[in-house]
Amino acid sequence: MKHAFAFPTNRFKEAVNYALEIHGSQTRKIRGTPYVSHLLSVCGLVLADGGNEDEAIAALLHDSLEDQPDKTSPEEILDRFGERVLSISSRPAATRHWTIAVDQSQSGKFEKKGT
Repeated sequence: MKHAFAFPTNRFKEAVNYALEIHGSQTRKIRGTPYVSHLLSVCGLVLADGGNEDEAIAALLHDSLEDQPDKTSPEEILDRFGERVLSISSRPAATRHWTIAVDQSQSGKFEKKGT
């Protein structure tokens, strides 16, 4: 699948580095694997499904504000990556879930939706 943006952009690379900066010392609760593996996996799913750059970056940062509030802020994400990334990534885990839209207009794209 060809992406609508020239992958990887400097902006996307910055987001990967930023996610590592924020979550680099975290591990998964059960297995103890690096937490960033989860973020990269979600981002990979978004990209594999044709997600755009904002969606891929939001996937990398989707746990940042909730899990690491001492290492980032809404203002920081807004300044670095823009309003759309902030809007997608700032929804609390308790009010969001990843779904696959099944209607033809969305073509199976992953969306972050509130419940």
